[in-house]
Amino acid sequence: MFKNVSLGHLLLIVMLLITAGCAEKLVNSSSQPEPEPEPEPIPADAALVLFWLIDGTIPNNIELEQLLPTFNLLETDARISFQSSQPGYPNVNRVGSMERRNMPTEVNYLPEANNNIPFAEADMRGIQLREPFVGEAGEHELLFEIDASNMADLVLSLAIMDEGASDSIFVHYATDEARSNWSTEGLTTPNRSQSLTNGTYRRIVFYLDEAENVSGNPHLTVRLTFSSINRTENTGARVNFNNFAVHAVPLSQND
Repeated sequence: MFKNVSLGHLLLIVMLLITAGCAEKLVNSSSQPEPEPEPEPIPADAALVLFWLIDGTIPNNIELEQLLPTFNLLETDARISFQSSQPGYPNVNRVGSMERRNMPTEVNYLPEANNNIPFAEADMRGIQLREPFVGEAGEHELLFEIDASNMADLVLSLAIMDEGASDSIFVHYATDEARSNWSTEGLTTPNRSQSLTNGTYRRIVFYLDEAENVSGNPHLTVRLTFSSINRTENTGARVNFNNFAVHAVPLSQND
């Protein structure tokens, strides 16, 4: 093939091939999204105080309004409640609803909160928020209502997966019973919002240890809201959740 090609031409061809290969690798690497940084470890002095196992005991194919923890170390008052974008919720014919979904994951599963039952035997399901995420009643809100009067330095973690509905999640908190002021004061930038992955569960963590008036507060509410890709449309897209957990330092340990 190269019988009549001079040595100089051969060297030029080799150099061009090498350059093209390097350029292709550069294009391919630059087109890949930057991996999300791993969350910081849970502080060693924090205990697992709350966990929500989403399993087969939760009814399917109906609109859900709240979820109670299945593990509650300090026997405190706590719940996850849902505020829908749709007026009249839960009577919305499964539009803009929170529902069970059979979408288990090992991400953020903590066997110690479930009698040390391994993941494969946990009968896990999942939770979904369905479109539209914006409507006449506002926007979807997932609320963690926690009596934290016996807790300090709270850390909220969960598994989350987008399926075409949202690419970001945002956190605010309120410390009064009327929820008159939603704040991000004391939250670092990575703790105020997190990006979501499409089709794959991702573990996200929100650290509230430096949030104002959170530790020891009996009226703590942590609110999660979402960017909305389709806004008021209902395309069948959703966001899935699983394995909600709260770690904290029990205040009795500090006495």
